[in-house]
Formats: sequence, C-alpha cells, structure tokens
Amino acid sequence: MRILVLGGTRFLGPPVVRQLIERGHDVTMFHRGTREPSLLSGLSTGSDRSPELGAEIDFDNLEVEQETAGDDALPVTVLRLPVIYGESDVQRRLAHYVRRMDAGRPVVVLDTRLARLRLSRGYVENVAAAVVLGATDERARGRTYNVAEPVAYTELEWAAAVG
Repeated sequence: MRILVLGGTRFLGPPVVRQLIERGHDVTMFHRGTREPSLLSGLSTGSDRSPELGAEIDFDNLEVEQETAGDDALPVTVLRLPVIYGESDVQRRLAHYVRRMDAGRPVVVLDTRLARLRLSRGYVENVAAAVVLGATDERARGRTYNVAEPVAYTELEWAAAVG
C-alpha cells in the first residue's frame, strides 16, 4: 500500500513510519522541514514550509470527525489517542518522577488535584501499532477507536507504578 505520512519526524511519527516500512508499505513522509528524519530504507521524503502545514491550523477534532463521517469518497478511520509516553518523549512526562527516584528521595510530592487526575495513557510503540492498523486494515474504515491501555490510572497510581 502507498502511504503518505504528514509530519512523522518527532515523537509518534518515527515508530509509525518504521512499522509501516517493516510491514512492506511504500511510505512517503511529507514534513515541514524543521527536522530531517533519520532515513530508513524504503522511505521517501519531502519538505515544505507552506502555511497549509503550519502550526496555525486550527480545527476542532470533533468537528472534523463529524464532517468526514459517512463520506464514501474519503474513507476515514478515527483514532482517539491517549497521553503517549515512551522513548523520545519531548514533553518528558516521566522525567520529574524518575529524576527524584534516581536521586534516592523517599517521597515524590504531588499536588492534590494532579494526584487525583485520571488519564488514559499509551506506550508510543503500542499507539504507533494502532495507527498503522487504523491506516492499513480495511476493516477499520468508517470506524472510531479509543486507543489506550486497559486501565486509566490516576497520576498518583502512575507515579507509584513507575517507581
């Protein structure tokens, strides 16, 4: 299958592109040109700094879902992604906890509201696999998937699990 990946040079993109290539797909990556991807065998690239691909794109995800739903000319699979963690996370979601644990601190202090916050999470390689399946499996067309790990932990539970 020929697949065009828009972006693909930061956190989730590289594992998606790698998994697509590993599955034998013909992948072209089109990105803004601010970061060159590490080239993989079988990857074509292009870059453009045009405003159409810039950060000023403003849309509501739900509006896009509703607008594209039922359009037979545009087969769409909606993937509602969780908070993603793993290697190359530019937001460094675990750094605060790991740094304190590595320093041997017996306690990691959390704000009460943050400690109770319950989030759906997903490991980057697993989320990338879901994106690849959503893009390549015909059975996914026209469907909506909530992608996440089976348990949504509170931040306190998450910090305890990391330690």
